[in-house]
Amino acid sequence: MTKLFTYVMGPVDCWEGWNSDNDIASAPYRDVAYWGPDTVRERLLAAEEAARAAGWEGDGNPRITMLPIDETHCEIVIALKQGNNGTTFIITPFEMPWLGKPFATEHKDRW
Repeated sequence: MTKLFTYVMGPVDCWEGWNSDNDIASAPYRDVAYWGPDTVRERLLAAEEAARAAGWEGDGNPRITMLPIDETHCEIVIALKQGNNGTTFIITPFEMPWLGKPFATEHKDRW
């Protein structure tokens, strides 16, 4: 099982370096090619579930990026920006203390 950390933030408007879920298969990250689009979609579903628990209403578009976890591997980080008020949910399998305290830490078998 993997821990998922969900951060709830005000509106984020800078999305450079992030991809839509439809563009992720063409992203220049070798780990995405290794995982494949099915794994990315499974992680997106797990992130949506975590964001809903934190108050996401299901609107808006997901954004996906990769962050390094060591010298040779990256990990998926998913953001969901709510369309009606801009609240942004960041879901990640590692802590990001610069974003504040996570809303919740959940254990997921799908990540």
